[in-house]
Amino acid sequence: NSALSEYLAKNMLAGVRIIDVSEFREAADTSMLADALLEAYYQNPLILGISGYQINRTGTAVKIEYDETAAMTAQKQQEIQEKASAIISQIITPNMTELEKELAINQYLCNTCIYSDDACANAEENNFAYVDDEYKDAFTAYGALINGECVCAGYAAAFKILADMSGLDSVVVTGVLEGNM
Repeated sequence: NSALSEYLAKNMLAGVRIIDVSEFREAADTSMLADALLEAYYQNPLILGISGYQINRTGTAVKIEYDETAAMTAQKQQEIQEKASAIISQIITPNMTELEKELAINQYLCNTCIYSDDACANAEENNFAYVDDEYKDAFTAYGALINGECVCAGYAAAFKILADMSGLDSVVVTGVLEGNM
């Protein structure tokens, strides 16, 4: 949505740990910077394994904490892209309408993914602040497309990647479920 969000996304996709945002005047407003960072993260499902971030007081830099090494993240990103490409070639045809593409993607995910009750329970046990290592993939497109097991965030990320590859405009929407999550 913004140049700042796009810049953050490019850096996080590349695994940059300290991102200099001093060229963006709006970054001085740390709440705006945090919003841009979250937008970049949610709208770019190939950004994997971010466990946290810190913004310096002046809003000139963001430190990103990643769960895995840059090499492991790059490997997972490649696996996701290859799998998504293969899926699109199987389920999307050139003459499909946008609605038909949406339905095909949805049906594919419904047919190939199961909801990870264990990952959701683990997040709940940890007051939704974090999940144990064995469940982290369930919250990503990797969990959905490669492992076939995910929670709602994984479904949303997988749908976004497949929709984008199909030429559909899509946005991941986050929110609160019944005031509890």
